[in-house]
Amino acid sequence: MSQPDGPRDSHSGDGNAPQRAPVPPERAQSVYGLIREFFIDVLGSLIPGMLFTLVASTLVMASGACFLRAFGPQEEAARTLDVLLRSQIDASRAWLLLVVGYVVGVIFHRQDPKRPDQKSLERILRGSSESDLLRSAVQRIPAIEKKEPDKRLGRVDAATIAASPGAQFPYSHMREYLEARGLRRLANIIPWRGDKGLDHRTKMFLNILKVRLQLAAPDKCGEIVRNEAHVRMMSSVWYAARAVFGVCWLSALVVLTAVVWQSGKLRGGPYPIDVLLYGALASFAAISAVWLQRHVESCFHYQRVREVVYVLETAFGVARSGHPEILEDLPAIDDPIPDPQPPPPAGASTPPGALNDSARA
Repeated sequence: MSQPDGPRDSHSGDGNAPQRAPVPPERAQSVYGLIREFFIDVLGSLIPGMLFTLVASTLVMASGACFLRAFGPQEEAARTLDVLLRSQIDASRAWLLLVVGYVVGVIFHRQDPKRPDQKSLERILRGSSESDLLRSAVQRIPAIEKKEPDKRLGRVDAATIAASPGAQFPYSHMREYLEARGLRRLANIIPWRGDKGLDHRTKMFLNILKVRLQLAAPDKCGEIVRNEAHVRMMSSVWYAARAVFGVCWLSALVVLTAVVWQSGKLRGGPYPIDVLLYGALASFAAISAVWLQRHVESCFHYQRVREVVYVLETAFGVARSGHPEILEDLPAIDDPIPDPQPPPPAGASTPPGALNDSARA
């Protein structure tokens, strides 16, 4: 049975559902800020911090049980390691671990990514050929002798190149890296070339592009946020793994002291099962920490290069889509560093030729 046609919505067209209005820029920027805060600041701090706190607290309690068995009172010495660990697990301590883990994670989160990036670049360059090096974002320095095209870099040469000033983000030969892959449109945005342009190379160049993108097109910044979150997360995990490895050494020293001090005595000294259980925990933690560090080092440098490419490509696309101001007033590769000029006298007008139009990218 047919139904009478009711009044149609004036916005529905042919009776279809009304189209959604575009998201206001203010709301898009607010959502962008919340996503960035959650992924970069919260998860990037909480996960590495909890990783370190849980492993470190378990190792401290395990080594403490062995230490109490050797030097503590009789009633404390009677508590074996498994009893001690089970007695420390409750809801209140779980909340305390969560808070401590977040605070520790914030400390790891604020560490400079330069150190894991240097280790990653050193691992990648080790064993690379001369032809591979010429396509890299970081190339050789004058102190390294040029080798044959099929000659592989050794450990010393790779470490020397990775520690050079040109190996710092965003890398001295980033322009050559893009040109070698046919991305000249992105290479032309970068205002430095090779080691001669180190004075122009700065992280503020990318930060300026990120700020402009956030103001002009915050809905296009999702991938940039994810890349930045991945970099921060990997850097925090690298520092947390290094700290876990240090805790393993310190706790092993405590257990070894207890075993040596009480060896040969009839009463006292850690139970053999406690020492074996601690050894299993510490060995697993140390091997996992080394594996995490090496895994991060195998891909961290690539992730940082990817971050640069995504920022440049997003800026290029937004500039072509109606926001050419994104790429305006950026330094050009042949711009000289201006000498400091004294301020003009009060009341003097700025001459028309004072604005340098060649500074546009």
